[in-house]
Amino acid sequence: MSHIEARIGDGSALDKLETAVTTAEVLAGTADDLIQTYVDQARRTGHSWGEIGERFGVTKQAARQRFGSDLHQLGGLSRLGDLEISPRLKLCLDAAALEAEETGVPIRTDHQLIGLFREGVAAAILEKLGVSPSQVRSQADAIDAGLGRDLLADTAETRRTLEKAAWMARRAGSDFVGTEHLLAALIFDPGSRARRVLQALDFNLADAKRELSCYLEPQRPTRRRRRREAQAACSFCGKQRRDDVRLVAGGPGVWICQECITQSSEILNPPT
Repeated sequence: MSHIEARIGDGSALDKLETAVTTAEVLAGTADDLIQTYVDQARRTGHSWGEIGERFGVTKQAARQRFGSDLHQLGGLSRLGDLEISPRLKLCLDAAALEAEETGVPIRTDHQLIGLFREGVAAAILEKLGVSPSQVRSQADAIDAGLGRDLLADTAETRRTLEKAAWMARRAGSDFVGTEHLLAALIFDPGSRARRVLQALDFNLADAKRELSCYLEPQRPTRRRRRREAQAACSFCGKQRRDDVRLVAGGPGVWICQECITQSSEILNPPT
C-alpha cells in the first residue's frame, strides 16, 4: 500500500487502482519466475515430478503441466512446422522423454538417440551397425561424468536437431518426419552429444550415411521413365494417356485402359 501511495501521491483513485494492478502483475510474474527457477533446479538435481508435486500438494501430472517448460515436453510433439511426425517417430520421441525423465533432466540428443531404438528405420540401422541402447546410455553417462551437464546447450541442441530432421524430410519430398530423418540429423551434426556418444563407441558414420542415403535424397523420376510415362498407351486399343483416359500398368511397357479392363471382365465373366 505504501509503495502505491508513494508512486501516485495525490493521484485519483483510478490512477491508484491502475498502479496497483500493474504492481500486482509484476510481483506475480516475479513470483512465478522464482518458483520456476527452483523447480528447474530440483529437476536438474534429479528430483522427480512426483516429489515436486508433493511439495505443492498436487499430482505428478499437474506439477509437470504447470511447471514443465517446453524443454521438458519435446517428446510430446505431433508436428514439426508443416510436416506431421510419423507414428513411429512419435513413439521414439515418447521413449526419449521417458529416458530423460529417468535421468531427471530435459530431453537431450543422447535421449533422442536411445528413443530411436524403439522401432522404425532408425532402429534397424542402429542395430545392424552394432549399437545397443545400453551402450549409448553408458557412454552418455561417461560424458556427463567427464564434462558435466550443460543443460542449456543440450536443450537448444535438441530443438536444432528436430528442426534439421524436418528440413531433411522436406528436402527428400517426404510428407512426414520419420525416424530416419531424426537419426540423420543426429549423426550429421558434428557437435551434438549423440554424435560424440556414437564416435566414442566406434560407430561407423560412413556406413550409417550409406544406409540412410535412399531416405534422404529427393525422389525424382528418371528422364527415360518420364518419357515412357508420357508416351504410355493402352497395349490393346492404343488409346494414349490423357485426362479422360486412365491407364493401369500391367508390366514393363504394358498398359491397359479402363474400357479394355471392363471389356475383358465381360468376356471372362459373361452375364448369365
